[in-house]
Amino acid sequence: MVVGEQAGNVGKVAVLEAGWSDSVSVATVNHYCASSLWAFNTAAARVLAGEGLMVAGGVESMSRVPMASDRPPFLSDPATVQRLRTPPMGVSADAIATLYGILREEAEAYRSRVVAQAEGDSQRFRSVLTEYQKAPAVTRDRLYIDTMQQVYSNVTKVMIDSRSGSNLLYLPLDKLIQQAAAPAAPAATAGIATPGASTDSSAPTAIDVRSRDGTRSRDREGR
Repeated sequence: MVVGEQAGNVGKVAVLEAGWSDSVSVATVNHYCASSLWAFNTAAARVLAGEGLMVAGGVESMSRVPMASDRPPFLSDPATVQRLRTPPMGVSADAIATLYGILREEAEAYRSRVVAQAEGDSQRFRSVLTEYQKAPAVTRDRLYIDTMQQVYSNVTKVMIDSRSGSNLLYLPLDKLIQQAAAPAAPAATAGIATPGASTDSSAPTAIDVRSRDGTRSRDREGR
């Protein structure tokens, strides 16, 4: 909601408070609960359109700016509520629970699981932050590799375009490639030359994985 502390172009205020140049163009979007998602999707679309680097985020805080602080008619005006059938969320939640037979005990158990998971995530973040403060570079590289491995474990296809000026998404494979190639490097140089031995021109040669993947991507695009 664009009201109270969140009124005006709050995105521009955030940029100036961060010490960025006043030449940075900023837009504030209001889509209620989906405002952050809308901002991220808009930024992603503009990146794909070739506009370069974008930064997106959300600032809404319901503890500081309560829900419906802007008093929209579809929530505050009884006639509009009746005509559009938009009851408050609390009334809607109670009606849905009654309709689908959700007991209060089940709802409380779900809330406890969500809170416990959030507390666990918070504790893990504090642990990572402590390690990061001790060794920033090592911790950053470890988080980078762990995150990329988690991402790639859930996909079956990866598209890479190594050409400059492309609007396709670039996936940072370099660290994973280096990590996978490191154990194999000593084995590749373990051969011992014997006197009089001839070089077999048909022996396999080392192939740069990134060059090979880039070539495949260009071939697919050409077809």
